[in-house]
Parts: sequence; C-alpha cells; structure tokens
Amino acid sequence: MRGASNCFTCDLSFSCSVLIKLEEFLTPVVASFRYFELEAVHGKLDRLAEVDMSVCTQLDLQLDILFQGRKERLEVNTQQQVRDLLKTISNIVGLPASKLRVFHQMIFQGQVIDTSLMSVFPKKNLWTYNMSPEDIIICDHKDTSGMTNAIVSFAGEGKLERD
Repeated sequence: MRGASNCFTCDLSFSCSVLIKLEEFLTPVVASFRYFELEAVHGKLDRLAEVDMSVCTQLDLQLDILFQGRKERLEVNTQQQVRDLLKTISNIVGLPASKLRVFHQMIFQGQVIDTSLMSVFPKKNLWTYNMSPEDIIICDHKDTSGMTNAIVSFAGEGKLERD
C-alpha cells in the first residue's frame, strides 16, 4: 500500500509540473489571439508616446570636475564604478582617493536639482546617478581633524565652507 501512495504522489506532482509548463507555453499564444480579437473589434492602437532614451544610453560624458577653485573637464565613462572615478580624480588633484569626498550635482536647465555624496558608495556604477553633460562633480579634501560642524554650500564656485 505504501508503494502505491508514493507512486500516486509522484504522478500527481509530475502532472502538476506538466500543467504548469503547458500553461507557461500557451499563455503567450492565447494572449496574442486575444490581442488580434481586440484589434479586429477596436482597430489598431496608436503609440502613446515617443521616448528618447539616448541620454540613458550615453556611455561617455564630458563633465566638469571642481576642486578648490580649479575646474577640469574630464571624459567619464558611465559604465565604470565610483571607485574608478575616484582614482582618476585623485591622479588629477594629487591626493589619495581615501582623502577625497566627491559629490555629484545633477543640473537641469541651469538649476541644481539634486546633490549626492558619491564617495560613500565606491562600488556603485556611475550610470545609476543618471548623469548628463550639464552635471558637475565636486571634490573636497576629507579633513576630519578638528572639524565639528561642516556646512556644504553649492551656491558659489563649488567651494565647501566650514565653521
């Protein structure tokens, strides 16, 4: 009797898996038939919108890098990670990457709409910041000795003010 119940359970689980696979296979076919039925009744659908995704797929950007009043133009590949950008910037400014704080300023039509501290996420890919050619990278020397309060001001030339 035990063998029969195990066999029944085995057949039942096999049957269920076959039904699931059959449903996965037939769903697109049934959906396409339904689409054509609806198209015959209501006519062909118009496109809802034209979306320009070229900004999202842009790999290389020319960005301004600000550091202590200096401004450098740098070509940035958005497929790289933040730590790769930190290495490049550290070579330009002459400080180790561990001593830098790097901010990304998102600019839209000349207005700063977002500022984020990039250097705390070294493994994050640059494309996740939705960078555009208008954006600015601001660097600051990480000085923790004797600093109690820090006020970050992005209104000027990209300089950071301290109390």
